[in-house]
Amino acid sequence: MHTFAEYAPRGDAQVAGLVRDNPFAAVISTGPGGPVATHLPVIIPPAGRLAAGGVLWGHLARANPQWQTFEAARPVLLIFTGAHAYVSPAHYQREPSVPTWNYSAVHVTARPQLLPPGAATMQVLTATVQAVEARCGTGWDMRASLDRFQHLAAGVVAFWLRITAVQAVFKLSQDLPDELWQRVHNGLAADPASAQCARDMAAARPSQAT
Repeated sequence: MHTFAEYAPRGDAQVAGLVRDNPFAAVISTGPGGPVATHLPVIIPPAGRLAAGGVLWGHLARANPQWQTFEAARPVLLIFTGAHAYVSPAHYQREPSVPTWNYSAVHVTARPQLLPPGAATMQVLTATVQAVEARCGTGWDMRASLDRFQHLAAGVVAFWLRITAVQAVFKLSQDLPDELWQRVHNGLAADPASAQCARDMAAARPSQAT
């Protein structure tokens, strides 16, 4: 991914936070016929770290042939996408102006390792539910459904991903002067469809948002 110095993350915590808040990743590998992609939940495991040498956990349906392309010798690419929004020139309230797009994204390159059925697969499944429920759900307690999990696990392939590289872009109007930044922020905040992107802008420039 092409990155920009002015849109670099503030630190590792910001990058890991995007992955934890947006775990539904595009996982791209290479098969005999070319690139193959699946959208699926991928998590940073408990006590894990999002950095080279760290590990991600994921799973997909056994019926999906993409898992057969997973080999340690062939890295896969994972794309995690945060909130994004079109920035209309109307927000700037000046001419001439051009449109742009605000967005946040993290790309992870990793080497996959398939896990055996049984305890290792169940560990990934239950940890994924716990992680996603904690960030996106209601805190649902899965204990009453573990027998169902065990039954469905036969149709699942779980895997680890050993991270080799992490890249991130947080393009959130950081390069604008204060007055124009505020106009863009206010414009995005006023629309429910782009309000999260406005919150991300404020988080990236907390001294500016009002």
